[in-house]
Amino acid sequence: MFFGLSIYTAPAQSDRTELSLWYGISNYQGDLVDSDFFIPGEFNFAGSGRIALPVHPQWVVRGAFSYMQFSGSDLNSVRWRDKEPIMSFSTQLYEISARAEWHPFGPRRLRLYSAEELATEYQLIKSPGRYTREGVMVTEEADGFFAIQREQGVRVLMDKRGSRWIFDPMGRLVSYEYQDAIQPFLFAGLGWARFDADARSRTLSGEGLTVEAQLERERIVVPFGAGIRYEFHADWSLQGEVGWRYTGTDYIDGFSQSRNPDADDWYFFAGIGVNYALGDARTPQVEPADSDGDGIPDWIDECPFNSGSAELQGCPDTDGDGTSDKTDECPEEAGPVLNNGCPVRDSDGDGVVDDQDECPDQAGVKRLQGCPETDQDEDGVPDDQDECPLVKGLPSLNGCPDADEDGIPDYRDDCPGEYGLKDYNGCPTPDNGQVIQLLNGIPAIRFAEGSSELEAAARSILNRVAVFMQQYPQYNLQLTGHADELTDEVANRRLSEQRAIASRQYLLARGIAAQRLFYEGVGAEQLVTSRQEQSNRLNRRVSFTLFR
Repeated sequence: MFFGLSIYTAPAQSDRTELSLWYGISNYQGDLVDSDFFIPGEFNFAGSGRIALPVHPQWVVRGAFSYMQFSGSDLNSVRWRDKEPIMSFSTQLYEISARAEWHPFGPRRLRLYSAEELATEYQLIKSPGRYTREGVMVTEEADGFFAIQREQGVRVLMDKRGSRWIFDPMGRLVSYEYQDAIQPFLFAGLGWARFDADARSRTLSGEGLTVEAQLERERIVVPFGAGIRYEFHADWSLQGEVGWRYTGTDYIDGFSQSRNPDADDWYFFAGIGVNYALGDARTPQVEPADSDGDGIPDWIDECPFNSGSAELQGCPDTDGDGTSDKTDECPEEAGPVLNNGCPVRDSDGDGVVDDQDECPDQAGVKRLQGCPETDQDEDGVPDDQDECPLVKGLPSLNGCPDADEDGIPDYRDDCPGEYGLKDYNGCPTPDNGQVIQLLNGIPAIRFAEGSSELEAAARSILNRVAVFMQQYPQYNLQLTGHADELTDEVANRRLSEQRAIASRQYLLARGIAAQRLFYEGVGAEQLVTSRQEQSNRLNRRVSFTLFR
């Protein structure tokens, strides 16, 4: 497990079977070669198909089916004129072989450094552990893979040869970098060869001669040699080799007794092959990152480095109150979620919790946000409801005093030492100025030209006058009738008096005593406007005057 994740792998690369095709050249050494080397001008085509099974990181068993061509002639010799007869041949050879390849250095290995080596060789100071050359710590090793420490759920894995896989927090492969390698090797084995030589012989003059009988066409051969392998891809590699075959026979070229029966023939192969590995390359597959191992992947875990529960999106809850430590204002004390995980406290026991109690150390009432009631004047009315908190008063008057007991608090009573009426601001009767001011608020009544009949607007005004007279029984009322200048003086005075009388009769009918009502007509003596027709109505009126 790396960073809390299991790693699954495909079959190991060392177990993968390889198929390969080879192309090369072949040559021969035997009776028609004067030197200890091959014939320079007689290289021929050779090909091979092979199958290989790695059995060990350093050993491979490889089977091959090969086809080779060989040719030679005495004419290739420097002293060919001294040879009699002149011999030549061409041979087709088929070979089936099995061999063991030894790769002494194995595949290229990842070099891991200790903290001391990094400090010595690269001047990198690290805490104890194993590191890559870049100074990145290797955290774990499992099944041939190394995990490199990374943040934010990104993981880097390496195999023992240095190839790298990078995975994102969701476990998806982001990039892959194969580490190539070059490996020299040696090989040796055993094979079976079948060959068919076309041998020819003639005199210097060109006359053909009979060739001796070819006594052997099959032979066990021993291949051996050396090569080099280049691994550039997880599935593909190139391989080149040079090899010899010991045959134990003198009939590869078709001649034996005619030349040198005591010397066996050899043949040579050099070529290059392309290898393809069957099956899937060894590749890690990782689950989504879970750094804290709580079973919740980092990419949806709100607390990826602290083990928690799925109900709290991967965050821990130390006090078990259902609020994660991430948002719990009291992570070590259990409390309700609605109180941000803190316990509900009421230190003074007044039923108001401390975080809402403005006086948490004094028992109080909810109405005052947990603060105690106060009554500085001790009148039984709490200060927050007492309109006069510093003066003892009556509960019925919101804690204010009433010296004359008229039901009007002293601070609003214009006559606090006399029993009075509310309409008079606590005084027993209004003064003349107040009453006159009230009457002046009532307008005069108006009449049509030449008429003393009360219209609806006039009756409405007289109703207000009647109410006024009832409220102030100590006052009498003078009604004065007026007229305009449109008629003679005698008629005007008579009309104005009739208007005053009509108004008095209406007030009598509304219950006003006759001895309180006085009237007169003054005609056009007290005009309020000029004689213009449009404003003469203002002169046709009855006005009011109070007296005692």
